Formats: sequence, structure tokens, C-alpha cells
Amino acid sequence: MDAPQHSGPPMVWSADPHLSHGSAGPDPEAWSPERSSIRSVPAGELARRLGEVDLSVLRPAELVQFSLAAAHLAQWAEALRVSAVSRLARLADGQ
Repeated sequence: MDAPQHSGPPMVWSADPHLSHGSAGPDPEAWSPERSSIRSVPAGELARRLGEVDLSVLRPAELVQFSLAAAHLAQWAEALRVSAVSRLARLADGQ
């Protein structure tokens, strides 16, 4: 699974396709830290995949990984928001 290309804390992401289809799937380590780096996933793709996951089928360890991936996406979005507010302030000041 892919993650935002913006810099951020190194985190991992891997989603078993079964997670969005109502079953945990055959791989109990589907979201384990050893899978893949969250940095390699484009933000839009990460958001889409997070939105498709059925949280009710995730095990505790998978919920932790899901939460970390969601937090990473939120940090990325917050950085964009701060940049937009800064640009708006500069434009308001005539710069």
C-alpha cells in the first residue's frame, strides 16, 4: 500500500484487501510494521484506502497500524493547511 509522498515520521502501512470486505483475511500480520513504508503511498491513495477499511474486522494490532496511518495522513493535511493559511496571510499583506 502506498503512503503520502510528503516527508513525515517513518511509519508503515500495508492493508490486506480483505480488510475492506468484511473479513480480516488470512494474514494476521496484514498491517505489521515489517510490511511497507507509509511514505511510499500517495496521500490520495492512502485516504481512499483508509476510507475503505471496515474497522469492525481489525484486530488490536491492526487498529494501531490503522491509527498510525490515519495520524500520518492528518499530519500531511495539517501541513498543507498551514501552508495555505501562510500564503493567504502573505497575499493579504500584499506580498
